[in-house]
Amino acid sequence: MKTAVEKEDGILAMIAGTIMNQPNEWFSLEVYKTEEIYKEHLKTKHFKKYLEATKYVVESKGLHLLKPDCIMDQG
Repeated sequence: MKTAVEKEDGILAMIAGTIMNQPNEWFSLEVYKTEEIYKEHLKTKHFKKYLEATKYVVESKGLHLLKPDCIMDQG
């Protein structure tokens, strides 16, 4: 995620963490400016390296496309 945010334009947010009381389950939220930017992210060397590095530790993945109404940051 750090590499993607540093090297790619159009990433609005990348957040990851474990699910409460389920430390083996991780959740990531990635917000891209456009669908095209997301598709370009999938082609990057660092994303492909991530897929290769995690292929034996990730049991399943899912993708949910959201249409945000409002995104806020309290940080």
